Amino acid sequence: MLMPMMFGMLITSILSGRIISRWGRYKLFPVTGTAIMTFGLFMLSRLSLDSHQWQTSLDALWLGLGMGMVMQVLILAVQNSIEYEYLGVATSGTMLFRSVGGALGVALFGAIFAGGLRARLGPEGLDFLTNAVPAAVRGLPPVMQQEYIDAVMAALRPVFVAATCIAALGFVLTIFLQEIELRDTAPAEGLAESFAMPRDATSLEELERIITVLIARENRWRVYADFARQGGIDLPPPELWMLARLGERERVTLSSLSAELKVPETALAQPLHALCARGLAEQRPSSEFILTDAGAAMRERMLAARRRNLADLLARWQPEQHPDVLALIDRLARALSTDLPAPQAT
Repeated sequence: MLMPMMFGMLITSILSGRIISRWGRYKLFPVTGTAIMTFGLFMLSRLSLDSHQWQTSLDALWLGLGMGMVMQVLILAVQNSIEYEYLGVATSGTMLFRSVGGALGVALFGAIFAGGLRARLGPEGLDFLTNAVPAAVRGLPPVMQQEYIDAVMAALRPVFVAATCIAALGFVLTIFLQEIELRDTAPAEGLAESFAMPRDATSLEELERIITVLIARENRWRVYADFARQGGIDLPPPELWMLARLGERERVTLSSLSAELKVPETALAQPLHALCARGLAEQRPSSEFILTDAGAAMRERMLAARRRNLADLLARWQPEQHPDVLALIDRLARALSTDLPAPQAT
């Protein structure tokens, strides 16, 4: 009898998560979900001894559909509304209050149910029903058995009525939920990541991991083209990439750079000699390449553009107020990809 409710929760939790990821909005789901929950609980409060099993299953399905839109989305709303250093506290606090609410709900609804039974059966009848097994109830005389069944049904109805009122209050509260633009996130790298052991990491380490995954998914050609546009640099992506590589090393030869980066010399020669032709790099008699002063200045402009790009990515965490985040931005800006950018496929 509970399977339809669980099936409804599964369906709407998956669908709402996918839609939120694509759409970037989440307030609609808790509002709609609490409304559907209220409707499902109201329908359950109207059950009677004459109700068919399919009707009970359908009402439970409505309840599950509503719960699936609410439970995980509210955690997302909490995590999205606070600064990065409080992510763990906010998540654990949400789970704590959810557990407390569940415990209070069980106590409240159990008290309503027990009070209704006591009022209809009396203390002796309630004690019998508390300790009896279903076979003992079925073994009662028909008149007494019907009395017990009617009492249970009548005592159960106020439980669903109270739950309907609480769900309606939740619907009203979700209307006032403030919707904040979703931050950029990165999905798990694979199936093993989804089932990995919890990390003993600080918020800054988690933030660095997320940004690193995001950077790894960027299109290299487009990223370097954006650097050139933002920094006012008239260089194609391969030459910008080579500019970054030379700036990381004091002196380098074509063969050593090829061996270190595992890139064929033929692929490195063209951007390297193009930089020399532009006066941004020069080749020493020892066949070593270094950046000129103009090349070093242009590399700093490119790094500044990268820092601005990362700062925009972290704008919701207000990096200017956190020196450790600013240091992270500078470190990631210098750790540009070691992969030679390839043209974007058309």
